[in-house]
Amino acid sequence: SKELWLARVTQIVQHSRLDETLWENMEELLISADVGVATTTQIIERVREEAEAQRLTDASDAIDLLKQEMVSLLSTKDVSILSGQRPASGGPLVILVMGVNGVGKTSSVAKLAHYFKEQGNSVLLAASDTFRAGAIDQLQAWGQLLGLDVIAHNPGGDPAAIAYDALEAAKARGTNVLLVDTAGRLHTKLNLMEEMKKISRVLSRLDPEAPHETLLIL
Repeated sequence: SKELWLARVTQIVQHSRLDETLWENMEELLISADVGVATTTQIIERVREEAEAQRLTDASDAIDLLKQEMVSLLSTKDVSILSGQRPASGGPLVILVMGVNGVGKTSSVAKLAHYFKEQGNSVLLAASDTFRAGAIDQLQAWGQLLGLDVIAHNPGGDPAAIAYDALEAAKARGTNVLLVDTAGRLHTKLNLMEEMKKISRVLSRLDPEAPHETLLIL
């Protein structure tokens, strides 16, 4: 997919002048790649402004500007979540992890847990994926490998109840970071999306601001 998309970008700039047609083709390409209309508009406007400011005439130079702008959008100076810094309430930083089936949520939770631990934070894991066979065992295996505790119930249990118990335990232990793993779900599955809302509502009973971050794994 990457090679195909980059080939189309290269094809556009190699056979185009730095004119209105180029920007329209670039805009169409970004939208077709699911960049999103608003983000695409922002990218094209900034790249175009920079090209005009530098008085570029070669369309191939637009590739470098495009790369720079996309990297800039993905970069952020707000790294508070990565510091594991406790919220104003003084309780643990609660991070809810969600996404569709098979994208690597549990593995991502393990990677985040390792990162936070390496930063000197105390970390607790919540196995709120009670639907997928082996999901609890997988998170527990990661927890054992990382030397971290995992709060879990039996398969088929209430994910919100597990999240609640985990936050309660994290508060009691003075834990810095709580990572909540959840089952895979599509946004079109209303009951599963309502379940995610329930997890958030239940967590807010112990901390009105929780979850402090919700990560969508892609």
